[in-house]
Amino acid sequence: DTVKDDHSSMEDMKGKKILLVEDNEFNQMVAVDTLHHIFDGIVVDVAENGRTAIEKVSANDYSMILMDIQLPEVSGLEITKRLKADEELPGIPVVAVTAFAMKGDEEKIRQGGCEGYIAKPISIAGFMRVVEHHLPAPTCNAVLASVPPRCEDRRTRQKTRLQGTRSLLRVRP
Repeated sequence: DTVKDDHSSMEDMKGKKILLVEDNEFNQMVAVDTLHHIFDGIVVDVAENGRTAIEKVSANDYSMILMDIQLPEVSGLEITKRLKADEELPGIPVVAVTAFAMKGDEEKIRQGGCEGYIAKPISIAGFMRVVEHHLPAPTCNAVLASVPPRCEDRRTRQKTRLQGTRSLLRVRP
């Protein structure tokens, strides 16, 4: 709980959906439990192979994909290349989670299309930082835009108050 309590940005993760592509059941359990423990409200789907991963990505709206590189049948890098080449799919960030931790492996994996890299065995703090970095978080404008139209006056007042506060904080000569 100490990791969770130290990070207020975790609230931004509610409703985000991650696809974990991992063939090892133990690694699946650890990753899913860690994500649920650290990021309250996050949804995690699991695909145990490349074929299932491609099917799930085509049928769902994911915010991020955590991709094992060593998978049966088709490598995680090959799956990543196929996903990145598909013009129908939005630019979903793919983060490699891999035992490939030799010099040059991270560069090779990034050149293969992965936006992020996590070496196994994972460090919880490092894992959390990489996931937070690659999950799109709502912006202030997105939050203001989510206010229902009947609250338009309140939204305008909040924006005006925010602008007024900014002008009070400016250093004057």
